Amino acid sequence: MMHRTITSLILVTAVLLLAGPVLGSDDLVLPTTMCSDFFIAEVSINGQGPWPMVVDSGAASTVLSDHVAGIIGGVDEVQSLSIGEFKARGNLHIFSRSMDQLSHALGTRIEGIVGHPVFQKVLLTYDYPGRELRVGSGNLPDEGQGIVPTGKEKRPYVDVRIGGKRFMALIDTGSGRGLTLSRKKRYRYREPLRPTGATIRINGLFFSRAGRLAGEMKLGPLTLQEPIIHEGVKKGYSGSLVGQQILRGYVLTFDQLNRRMRFEGPVDKPLQFEPFYGIGAAFDPKEKGFPVVAVFPGSGAEAAGLKVGDILLAKDGVNLWERDCPEDAAYATEPLDIVLTILRDGEEVDLTITTRALVP
Repeated sequence: MMHRTITSLILVTAVLLLAGPVLGSDDLVLPTTMCSDFFIAEVSINGQGPWPMVVDSGAASTVLSDHVAGIIGGVDEVQSLSIGEFKARGNLHIFSRSMDQLSHALGTRIEGIVGHPVFQKVLLTYDYPGRELRVGSGNLPDEGQGIVPTGKEKRPYVDVRIGGKRFMALIDTGSGRGLTLSRKKRYRYREPLRPTGATIRINGLFFSRAGRLAGEMKLGPLTLQEPIIHEGVKKGYSGSLVGQQILRGYVLTFDQLNRRMRFEGPVDKPLQFEPFYGIGAAFDPKEKGFPVVAVFPGSGAEAAGLKVGDILLAKDGVNLWERDCPEDAAYATEPLDIVLTILRDGEEVDLTITTRALVP
């Protein structure tokens, strides 16, 4: 969810006159590229553009960069939003804010986030295995394999069961994590929560911890065996969500009018979770480098001598501002040696860091 709470932001709600999206055909493949497991669409506003924007099922509203908002004369001037032949002309709720931090984190320029309600009149499909985003007409069936209700909210929530506990979790294609659970004291852990890094959302930098649950978890039609879960620990962050590290194995279709969705893929096969590897440090993405804001005890980063205040300039010889967004996500399941070039006391230093299992 790219913008759960947005502070110091001026909200403008654009109430448009026409009824809903206009489709050029019943089945459209939208012009998108993949940045890791993020779907980046080419979006036009009022016929201007297109600009690259993240399509995010976890976003209740659409966000434009300050840059794009300035070009079109402000978000209250939005009349239409188009992605290829798909056009939405109604029920658009628009914010504007800086996209710099998100762009630095992803390694490519992002000019906005397309919220889930933009597609409320159509079937929207995130085809992770096919690396494709589609819209179509019609309705999902009331029941069948992989069909689950998504609740009454603007965003899709599905039923979760852990032991005797039951709650709803957000299906969030804008989260690069797997599972994030709130109210973490309710659950039994095989591996306790421990610091692992930080995550970037539209509303800032969040330090995080992760652990491994004991036993089985039911997520809609899916069964998860001893899943690794993440926790946002910044004050005020709450809620449970399901992100890309789980969703990437499935084709997801959302039917917002009927408040249901479909998982297509190996829904009968329990999901297993490999150990979670990382260097054990947190960075704050900036334009000219990523300052180190935390180094965790017992990590590969600590063993290699990385320090808070160091500024990350390059990874494996590639400058951060010259890197391309990866088309495919890479989740390490074994130790890796990574060379980080940092700036310390005005001098560049290379550190070789061996990743460790932060959550076995």
